[in-house]
Amino acid sequence: MSITLAKSSSVEAKPLRLLIVGDDPRDAGLYLRCLERLGIAFQADTVLTEEDFVHELRERPADIVLSDYLMRGWTGMDVLAQVSETCPGVPLIIVGETPGDELAAECIKRGASDYVRKDQLSRLSIAVIRAQKESFLRRSERCAREALREGEARYRSLVENVASGVCGISMDGIILHANSSLARMLGYDSPEDVLAAGNVASFFRHSCVRDEVLAQYRQDGRADSTVEWQRKDGKTITVRTVGWRARDPQHGNEYVEMTVENVTERFTLEKQLIQAQKFEPIGQLAGGIAHDFGNMIGAIIGWADLGVEESTPGSRLRSHFEKVRHQADRAAALTRQLLAFARRQVLEPVDIDLNQAVIETLSLLEKVIGSNIQISANL
Repeated sequence: MSITLAKSSSVEAKPLRLLIVGDDPRDAGLYLRCLERLGIAFQADTVLTEEDFVHELRERPADIVLSDYLMRGWTGMDVLAQVSETCPGVPLIIVGETPGDELAAECIKRGASDYVRKDQLSRLSIAVIRAQKESFLRRSERCAREALREGEARYRSLVENVASGVCGISMDGIILHANSSLARMLGYDSPEDVLAAGNVASFFRHSCVRDEVLAQYRQDGRADSTVEWQRKDGKTITVRTVGWRARDPQHGNEYVEMTVENVTERFTLEKQLIQAQKFEPIGQLAGGIAHDFGNMIGAIIGWADLGVEESTPGSRLRSHFEKVRHQADRAAALTRQLLAFARRQVLEPVDIDLNQAVIETLSLLEKVIGSNIQISANL
């Protein structure tokens, strides 16, 4: 049997669902007449047998269960056991005829929300309202706990899967927690191995830098630094650490929450870029000198060619002009090498004499490395 009464609710706008359990329909009608004065919207369903009760409870869980204590073949304690197993947290109000407080205390001790005697049904409405509030508070608390668990699960997933390392460090350097990314970064098998390292001092390559960073956390509460750390295998990596001082909500102790990013590759590329930028002005200077030098060499070659043409073949004067031309050609080759170094020469594929190219390169190299190193070539 199902009865719905629509009235205003003081706790929830949703109609309250009552499940009335008893083997006497007249008792159910009596309870409903008492509940009509509640002033709340509720829907009442009545079951007369244990089988119907179990089926109804599993198919449509009630907000409150109202049960007689004594029934043919079963009692309110059986109802309480079934409710506790099927719908934990659903309030149960037991109505009985037994006088005295011993039975009421026993029912409440085993988990019933209240015990109302049939000769005091005026208390039934109060018991239902109190049970309704308890049910609402339990559901709210359960939802809050579920939301908290979901939030903690999302946070753990974020920390474990983030690319950067994350760790907590006490103010004296003890490692409190670490994620998997930090373990991989430092060459450890698991975060537990990182914790086993004990103190963050074992990661810093230079102790003076470590002391400076920890002092900054103590003083300013925050630090952003790029330092060198040492992996488990002894290799050095460059890391950027960003940390802030926090407080442990459980113990009230201050500690440092830190993110760690491996910037070794980026740091190396930045140094290479800086080095390349330093050489760029040198290349520009070499290219400018080579162009000006090439103009002068062109004039020398021209005058040497005129001297060769106007001198007598086989004479000493022609030999001098030919030597001047030869040295000018070597100087022209040097300017071409300078232009190639400055990357300002237009490269064109041509056939070359490899032996001659090696000889010219060696002559330039000997001037660069100095006379204390001897070069021998077998061409």
